[in-house]
Amino acid sequence: MQAALSVEISFCVVNTEQRGLLRYCLDAIARERATVDFQTEVLVLDNASQDGSADVARQHPVSTEVIALEERRGKGVNDSDLLQRARGRFCLLLNEDSELEPGATAALHAALASDARAGAAGAMLVRPDGEQQPSAWRFPSPAGALMTALFLHQQLVVQSNGERVRRVDWVQSAAMLVRHLTRSGAEWQVSQELRGLVTFRAHNLLDAPPAGGPFDVVFLRNVLIYFDLATKKAILERLRRVMRPDGVLVLGSAETTIGVDDAWVRIPVGGGSVYRPTRPLPATAPSSAPLSTVPQPRTAPRELPVLTRGATR
Repeated sequence: MQAALSVEISFCVVNTEQRGLLRYCLDAIARERATVDFQTEVLVLDNASQDGSADVARQHPVSTEVIALEERRGKGVNDSDLLQRARGRFCLLLNEDSELEPGATAALHAALASDARAGAAGAMLVRPDGEQQPSAWRFPSPAGALMTALFLHQQLVVQSNGERVRRVDWVQSAAMLVRHLTRSGAEWQVSQELRGLVTFRAHNLLDAPPAGGPFDVVFLRNVLIYFDLATKKAILERLRRVMRPDGVLVLGSAETTIGVDDAWVRIPVGGGSVYRPTRPLPATAPSSAPLSTVPQPRTAPRELPVLTRGATR
């Protein structure tokens, strides 16, 4: 147990049929490991490649563990597998074509360690010709879709422009440092840093809205299915009184706002959906129907720092 806690960063690389790029990626990791003053490990997951990539990873001196799949899987599943195996307090997720430039690891670590409210730190991504490519964006929204359709996304949707570290909505996982899960024996536990930001309270659905909003995210999974249509509509209306205009509502797989309250827009996310209010209501407006439980709010939306020094390419 003590040995597991001593690893500060786990480099987690997923590779698919890119033997040459994988070697460059591991060479860059080796250079980075020699410059940091904390313990690291390197995990490589080969996604059923047929080009000898797994052997390249096994033979590279920097590799701590190599997982060779027999059947190909999606990136999300592979990243999750590596996170479960990793022993580090932080995990640096890397694509096989991400080559860390000198100082990138230390810069990512410093950015994330200095902001207790950030869930991840993403690196600036640079193409081989030196051109910066987008690596951070605003959360999906109707306004964002309109800006993209009008070709204004580079100025109004992309958040990774420029040379300074800043808070953003979400980042590209090609080179992303994450934290907040730590091992507890054979299980995983949310870190004390994150638990310290959370307040747990019981809330009756028949009560008035909880104090402290507006909220960024409301999890209301498998609750609406137990109410009739009129009560569902009242719940959704009252939720709009306590949510930010760009807030997100997460419902169960059998639940939806469609046909119940038309003041929400459905946003596809992976294989599921979330919902965003299109017409937020004043928090002081009267209401008489049940309201769901929502979490204690943060003082500011969670945003992720983007690195400007130590880019990947």
